[in-house]
Amino acid sequence: MAKIVASLLITWNEWYFGGASNWGDVGLFTPTLGSYINSDPAVIAQQIKWMDEAGIDLCFVALDYDNCLKWMNLFLAEAEKQNSKVKIAPYLNGSKNFGADVNRVLEAIETMMNAGIFDHPKCFKWNGRPVVSGYLFKPIEFGGKCHIEYWIEVHQKYPQLFKIANGWHPNYWEKLSDVVDCMSPWAVQYYPDDPVNGNKALYENCVSQWNYPVKAYAAIPGCDDTGIPKGSSKVNRENGETYRKAWSLIKTLSVQPKIVFTIYNEYGECSGVESISASRSSTTGAFGDFYIKLTRQLGDAWKGVTPKLPLAISGVGVGGLIGYGLSPETPLVSVFVGAFIGGAIGYIIGSKL
Repeated sequence: MAKIVASLLITWNEWYFGGASNWGDVGLFTPTLGSYINSDPAVIAQQIKWMDEAGIDLCFVALDYDNCLKWMNLFLAEAEKQNSKVKIAPYLNGSKNFGADVNRVLEAIETMMNAGIFDHPKCFKWNGRPVVSGYLFKPIEFGGKCHIEYWIEVHQKYPQLFKIANGWHPNYWEKLSDVVDCMSPWAVQYYPDDPVNGNKALYENCVSQWNYPVKAYAAIPGCDDTGIPKGSSKVNRENGETYRKAWSLIKTLSVQPKIVFTIYNEYGECSGVESISASRSSTTGAFGDFYIKLTRQLGDAWKGVTPKLPLAISGVGVGGLIGYGLSPETPLVSVFVGAFIGGAIGYIIGSKL
């Protein structure tokens, strides 16, 4: 399986701000799209477009149980309409509507399975196995409960699914090491003094003790959750340096990950890469689509992808030389034609990468 850049897309940002219709003005970040309605097809279309530009391969859509089919169909249809490279997978977040209710999680999966969601060409599969993901647990100090039970139940009932759990507390990793296929540990906000190295240590702790088949690493650009109740975490983005450092440390990991996980639009924690037009956070100013472009740059470098423009330029040179070699008696015409064809081929190949 190729290296995968994955991102989590939140579908209830207004919930952080009491359901405010102007949530984009209430929070610390104002999205470029404004206080959008998450199910608006025009919003989803732009989000898919931006994720394509960011080089994101896999989008985890955080689901509300009552509307799981609605959300998945909206994103799958738009990804197909745009012929997007982005694939979609459901993210069963137990900290909002699912709680610790195992049956609701199982019902959601059964509903999607019966509706053919996992057979859709834009639904992400790991080596042929449809992917489901979700949060490991909501911290006890915030009134939550562990969701280990629903992962065990999902594993027992749906062994054909590829399961990716997301969570930061190592006390629960051992209990899931024989249940889920991939653990994505991330906790940048819990190490404010050295978030990147703290997150690296968390990853190393996970892979050294438990042999999850697929390894996932988190690269988060920063965070500031002081705009929501009980929020106290701040990690300065340092104009992109925090994000660059997180990606640069991947090559130093003892076990290389197959998935690098980032956040797309978490406005409660202000940890996403989606374009914003204004910021009231002390950790960063407005950054527009800076992190979308930076994600593409860093992700391509990690995956070893050559961007389409350099390939096109190389194609021009190679095509020109070939053209001249084939017809030296008319050098100007042959070089021009060869360069044009070579550049076009290089650009097309780069676009497919």
